[in-house]
Amino acid sequence: MEELSVFILTFMGVLAVYLIFIFIPNKRRYDKKDMDKQPMEIKLLENLYKVNIKKTNYQALLLLICIISSFDIALIVSVVAMLKSFILEVLVGVILIIVMIFVSYYPIGLYYKKRGKTKCTTTKK
Repeated sequence: MEELSVFILTFMGVLAVYLIFIFIPNKRRYDKKDMDKQPMEIKLLENLYKVNIKKTNYQALLLLICIISSFDIALIVSVVAMLKSFILEVLVGVILIIVMIFVSYYPIGLYYKKRGKTKCTTTKK
């Protein structure tokens, strides 16, 4: 029961931080000149899964990123909190971060690919 409360409190706290520092400042529409100010998660979706941000609902994508990232962090904190060794906590935490990033953003990339909101990589002859 304690692990569930740690998960819920961590999720709510991280989501609040994401909403305050990521969602609210980045609510404005995607602009080429502000490309450096985009969150890392959006750059990951653009580069790895070829999501075309101009075709998406930017605010909905930001909100989805905030929720998924908060879930990932809360899950990692809950798993690491069950371990007793500091070195094991750090090692498991780093591995889980890398795995969770790719696992949680893969369905988003597939969703936008299925909806036709990815960049076309084929060339016409």
